[in-house]
Formats: sequence, C-alpha cells, structure tokens
Amino acid sequence: MAVAGIVLAGMGLIGLLGYVLYGRAMSFAEEVPVYASKIRQTIEPISRKIQNFQQSAGNLTNDVHPTKKIPEVRLQESPTWPDYRVRGVGSVWGALIIAGVVPFLTFFMLCTNDQMAIRMNGLSSCRIDAARFITNVNQMIRGFVAGNLIVGSVMAAATSLVLWRIGVKGAIPLGIARGLLNLLPFLGLIASLALPLAAAMLQFNTPGPYIVITLTILLLHVVSANLLVPKFIATRVSIGPVAATVGILFWGWLWG
Repeated sequence: MAVAGIVLAGMGLIGLLGYVLYGRAMSFAEEVPVYASKIRQTIEPISRKIQNFQQSAGNLTNDVHPTKKIPEVRLQESPTWPDYRVRGVGSVWGALIIAGVVPFLTFFMLCTNDQMAIRMNGLSSCRIDAARFITNVNQMIRGFVAGNLIVGSVMAAATSLVLWRIGVKGAIPLGIARGLLNLLPFLGLIASLALPLAAAMLQFNTPGPYIVITLTILLLHVVSANLLVPKFIATRVSIGPVAATVGILFWGWLWG
C-alpha cells in the first residue's frame, strides 16, 4: 500500500506539472505572433542593410563575369503535413508505451527492494560490499541533486533580482529558467545567456540593459563554476579523477 501510494503520488505530481506547463505553453503560443512582430521590427533595419549589400554584391559579380552561366537548381517537393504526422506516430506511440510501463516497473522494483538487495549481495559478495556500495551510491546521488538545487536556486535568485532591477518583464520566470539552464554542461552558459537577451530584445532599444545582463550572467557563471559547484557538489560526490576522466571519455564517445 505504501509503494502504491508513492507511485500514485508521483504520477499525480508529474500530471500536475504537465498541466501547468501545458497552460504556460499555450499562453506563450498565443503571444508568439506579438513577439515575432516585435523581433521583425527590431531586425528589419539589419535585414534591409543585408539585402542592399547582397544586391550590390550581385551587381558587382555580374559586371565582372557577364558571360558566366547560372547553374541549374532543382527543387525537391517537400512532404506534406500528413506525411509528418504518420512519421511521428511511431516515436510518439513508443514514448507513450514507455511512459505507461515506468510506473509499473517502479512499483515492482520498490516492492521487491529487499529481494533485489539480497540477490545483488549474493552475486557480488565475493568482490565488493554490496550494502556499503548501495549506501554510498544513494548518498552521492542525493548529494549531487541537493548540490545542484542549491546552486540553481542561488543562480536563479541572483539573476531574477538583477533582471527585476533593470525592469525586464517576467524577471522571476526568466531567472528560474536561467538558473536551471546554467546547470547544463557546455551549452548551459550559451542557453542561459540567450534567453534573457532575447527577452530584453523585445523591451529595450539601448545597449545598457544588454551589457548589464551579459556581464551579470558571465560573472554568476564564473562564481558558480569556481566557488559554488566545488563547495556544494564536489564535496558531496566522492568520485576520483581517474573515474571522472574515464566516464567523460566513454559517455562522450557513446553520446557525442
């Protein structure tokens, strides 16, 4: 009964989060035309200059090579929307099946937790201490998650405060999104920098807010990478440099 309650509570939480995110996505989709028109108005002068430059470059090329033949270009007909729908049914159906199996798998794994521990201990008792190994893994996972939550919360609070001070609309959601994106490896800095700048593009015409946002995010990223992550994450995850290097090489080779 306890396991069933945990699984049902988890499913309910996931459903509630999905409902809230769906509502936010629908409201954002309704505002997309307004944002698109503002972005189009903002970049219209730049596009006009690029078109003028392309026309002048084309005229110069025609003057230099008047007899050059234009290569023939053949356009292939793109698939229709029904074709895309048919192609996507397979992947969507597979994702739904996996999503439906996960709660049952979680239920049975939690119900047979003691038996699984006994079997693992029997299989590996001659080589490792299975109980100690499982305890250490649980502690490291909890420490890793807790450390990321702390770092992300600090980054989100600091970013929201700065965005609110300079007058960016939706400062709190943007700050939370930026704090979460900052945790992504490699691309986190680019994504967390692009999101507030895109929001500021719809509001400001002066370079001041862009400079403040860029310097703030770069400074917070440096503080996060050199102070917060070693303090709250590295101290909780006892992984040696050899294991970390081997993991980076293997998973980088496997996933790219």
